Amino acid sequence: MNQSLTSLVVTPATSIEEVLNRFVASTNDVLLIDENSVVADPHLELLTDYPRSSSAALVATEKNGDTLIRQGRIASASSASHKVTIGNRKFVGLIRLSQKQRDQIISALENAIEQNARGNAIDLILVALTRAMIKVDAAEVWAAPYARSKDAAERAKVREEIAQLNMGRVRLRMANRANDGFFSVFFLRKFSKLLTWLAVKIKATPNQVTLVSFAIGLYSAFSFAQGTFWWIFLGAALLQLSIIVDCVDGELARYTRKFSQLGAWLDAVTDRVKEYMVFLGLAVGAEKEGRDLWIPAIAMMLIQTFRHLSDYNFARVVKIRAEDKFATPVDFMAEFDGIIPTEREPKGRLRYWLGKIIQFPIGERWLAISASAVVGGAAFTFTIMPILAFISAVIVYRGRIRRTRQMQIESIKSTFISDQADLLRAKTKHHQEI
Repeated sequence: MNQSLTSLVVTPATSIEEVLNRFVASTNDVLLIDENSVVADPHLELLTDYPRSSSAALVATEKNGDTLIRQGRIASASSASHKVTIGNRKFVGLIRLSQKQRDQIISALENAIEQNARGNAIDLILVALTRAMIKVDAAEVWAAPYARSKDAAERAKVREEIAQLNMGRVRLRMANRANDGFFSVFFLRKFSKLLTWLAVKIKATPNQVTLVSFAIGLYSAFSFAQGTFWWIFLGAALLQLSIIVDCVDGELARYTRKFSQLGAWLDAVTDRVKEYMVFLGLAVGAEKEGRDLWIPAIAMMLIQTFRHLSDYNFARVVKIRAEDKFATPVDFMAEFDGIIPTEREPKGRLRYWLGKIIQFPIGERWLAISASAVVGGAAFTFTIMPILAFISAVIVYRGRIRRTRQMQIESIKSTFISDQADLLRAKTKHHQEI
C-alpha cells in the first residue's frame, strides 16, 4: 500500500465525526475500508497506488444498483437514510478521501454530522460528498471476485476464491481498456497482453514502448514506399505489429501505474504521424509504379485531421456540459437526489459492437489500410478508405446532430472553445495550472 495514505477500518460503531477527526489530523489522504468488504489487491491498488487528484471510491457494475456513475465519477449514492433515483453500480465499501479537496470535504462532513442521519458512516460519507458535488472518481472493480456482506461465510468464500487467483494475470486483465474498438478488443489485445507481460518482465517503460511502436510504424511506411507486392505485404504486417505494440504502452502504464502527460501526448502524436507517413509511403510506392496518387493521399490526411479534431472537440464539449450538471449541490437530507434520469436503454451486444466498428477507430482503420493495400495496392487503398470514412462520418455525425439538438441551448462555463483559438496560450495556461 502507498505509505502516504492513512487507513481506517469502518465498523458499525464508527461515526462520521471520528472519520472527520482522523482526516483533519492527517496530512495524507485517508483510505476508508468497510469491515464487511473483501477485495483483491489489484482492486485495492486502484485507490492506493494510482495517482489521484480527487477522492475516489470502489464500485462494481450492477443494474439498478445503489450508486450512480456518470462521466467516470460518483453522481449519486445511497445509505440507510438515502436512495438513488437510478443506479448503475454497487458501492464496494472503500473510499479514498483526498487532502487536495480538504476544505470541501471538511465542510461536507461537518454538515452531515449536524443532520445525524441513520446509516453506516462510510455510506453516509459518500452521500455527503456527492450531494455537496465534491468530485469522487469511480474506480471500477472487475476481473476478480469481491464482496461487501455482513455474512462472514460469504466473505470467507470470496477470500478463498481470491487466494486461488494469479494476481499478475488479474492485473494484466485490468490493464486492458474496456472501451476499445471491436478489432482491438477481440484480436489485437489478445497479442498485446503477451508483449505487455514481457515488457513488465524486462522493466520497460510505457514511453519506451511507444517509441518502439513508432519505429515499427515508420519502417512500415518505408516498406509501403517500395511499391512492390512483397514490400507492401511486409508494410501491412508491420503496421499491424505497430498497433499491437501501441496497445502495450497503455496496458503497461495501467499495470505499473506509471502515467505521465508526456506519455499521453507522445502516444497520441506518434499514432497520427505513423498513419500519415503510411499514406505518404503508399503514394511514393505508387509513383514508382507510374501512378500519381498524391492528391488522394493528402485528401486522406486532411479527412483524418478533421475527424480527429472533430471527435476530440465533441467529446470535450459533451464532458464539459456533463460536468456543468454537477454544479448545484443537493441538500444532504433531501429525499430527491437531484438526478434527472437520462440514461438510455443499454444496447444489445451486437448493436454495441456494430456501433464501435462504424465509428471506424484506429484498429479497424489500420486493418482496412493493411488489407486493401495487400489486395489491390495503393490505388485500391485510396479508393476504399474514403468510402469507408464517408460512411462512418455520415452515421456518426447523424447521431451527433441528433444528440446536439437534444442538448439545452446554453453557453458552457469552460474556456475550452476559446482556448482553441490559441493553442500556445492554452498550453501555457495548462502548465501554469499544474
